[in-house]
Amino acid sequence: MVGIPGKSQGCNTCRRRKIRCDLQKPLCQRCTSSGRQCEGYERYPVFINRSQAGLERRQRLEEVRSTPPRPALQNQDTMGFSVPSMCQLNEDQFISSFWEGYSTSSSPYSRTRKPAWLYHSINISTPTTPLRQALLSLAYTRIGRLQNNPTLILKGQKIYGQTLRLMQNALYDQQLMCHDEILAAARCMVLYEAFESTSEDMAAWQSHIIGIVRLIEIRGPGRHRDPLPKSILESIRYNAMIVCLTRKESSFFGYPSWLTQPWADTPKDLDQRVYDYGFALSDLIQRGEAIYQCSSRTEILPILEQIRDSYIGMAALKKDLLDMHIVHDLKGQALNEPPFGETTFAITSAILIALDLAFSIYAAALIEKYVADVFSEHQDLIAEISRYTDASRRRDLSKQVLRHLQYCLQTRFEYARPRLIFPLNVVRWELRTIPEDRAQVQALFEAISSRNQFRIARSVQNAGCSTLPSVVSRAATTGCELPAR
Repeated sequence: MVGIPGKSQGCNTCRRRKIRCDLQKPLCQRCTSSGRQCEGYERYPVFINRSQAGLERRQRLEEVRSTPPRPALQNQDTMGFSVPSMCQLNEDQFISSFWEGYSTSSSPYSRTRKPAWLYHSINISTPTTPLRQALLSLAYTRIGRLQNNPTLILKGQKIYGQTLRLMQNALYDQQLMCHDEILAAARCMVLYEAFESTSEDMAAWQSHIIGIVRLIEIRGPGRHRDPLPKSILESIRYNAMIVCLTRKESSFFGYPSWLTQPWADTPKDLDQRVYDYGFALSDLIQRGEAIYQCSSRTEILPILEQIRDSYIGMAALKKDLLDMHIVHDLKGQALNEPPFGETTFAITSAILIALDLAFSIYAAALIEKYVADVFSEHQDLIAEISRYTDASRRRDLSKQVLRHLQYCLQTRFEYARPRLIFPLNVVRWELRTIPEDRAQVQALFEAISSRNQFRIARSVQNAGCSTLPSVVSRAATTGCELPAR
């Protein structure tokens, strides 16, 4: 059993990592599949000092050393000590400072911090060179921006260039490309692009997301159950959802095996269930694009039926989210502390409502274009969907999203800011014809991207109508913003 001294039958590596071992011999498959060296299952004798000075407490897992204990007396010249250099200590301090400024506690009552993928990446004791360099590029560049220090910014940019070359070399190695730490380095580079937006548009950011998603697909759904790869998968699904929606493409993340296998050991949390509907919408949009291009009418009915079913599913998620918030709120009051997870609740609510709004904008455009083909024979379906696509309801949803986003921007949870871009981008299309609302949306985009925040927000804003489904952009000609030149 993991965590109970003397009871675990797992390999020595899994025992050190405090995870469940698959017990395969001679080498644990969980270690080899993640690119780690399995230390095997052999145990060595341990000497415990029971002298009159008292019982000396032995070191944890001393019996699982990969080599037998050295003799008690050893020539000092042959003993190796790993002492960090001053340069390494300085780099560690920069990474630590970046983490402290970027992360936040997952709740007032928890010692864990978010984002989880970055927490696990930073806590690897001896990271591979690509991961170490990726973390340093983030730390130097981010701290340099916040302190307005060109020297640190240039140093971070230089390290980022080196990291790109290291990653390119790693991706030519069939085994190395599947290592967990290469995946973590790729995730760091996605975050770097969100900060810096090096291509001045969405291209570089999307390219990195497409690249890491491809790595995840090659690894397969069953290799993302350990804490590090699972947290990377869960964090990148949101980014991948946004890319699929803006590129009007479906994703393997919507396939049954990818909807279930990574969570075979633990339940899928509410955020991940919300993203499932984003991938469902991207698939519907891709199918709708094919219909729009070939002027076919035969597939419009199944799309509308799936949209209706999605409304029902999202309504259930909203109820679950509200129930969780009420329970956490009561806990906070009982402990005389602020309500639990206010910012988390606001962000998740904004994303879920924005997805509802995105479904509604798309469904309204489909019905407007193809009403003659489906209305006469499917009046009940059209009437049922029209309750959700009603203009006043869409405007009310937009206002709810704006309120949640305004609250989130008042907090110091920096890591959460990129998650605000998607709901804000959805809302701006619904409110594009109302001057005061357009000004409010513009101000929120500026708040996210300015003051050395997330430059990708401005890139998304500048993308204009190019991110919309064809049937929507055609209907949204009035007040539509063209991509910046």
